[in-house]
Amino acid sequence: MVVAVDERLEELKDGLKKKGYHVVSFLDHTPIDAIVYYQDGKYTENKQAQMSYSFGLLGMEQNFDKVFLINGYDKTVEEIDQMLQKRTYSPLFKLE
Repeated sequence: MVVAVDERLEELKDGLKKKGYHVVSFLDHTPIDAIVYYQDGKYTENKQAQMSYSFGLLGMEQNFDKVFLINGYDKTVEEIDQMLQKRTYSPLFKLE
């Protein structure tokens, strides 16, 4: 499975590679199965980086169909691996 991973998620990139995933950059423009992006919900003052990131995703939208999107913020390699294998997300709320 080919997975594009946000550059800010270095530990996830390394961990997914060790699990056997073919990990690429957003900018590689190769066919991919999933995108692991970074969104912490905080406002970013770096508008240039935000625009570059958005245009990269828009370019992928035009080239790829049915790409599974995962927010990698605050997730472990194991959580991402399970999501990729099952093509499902974790619950939105954790009940205790």
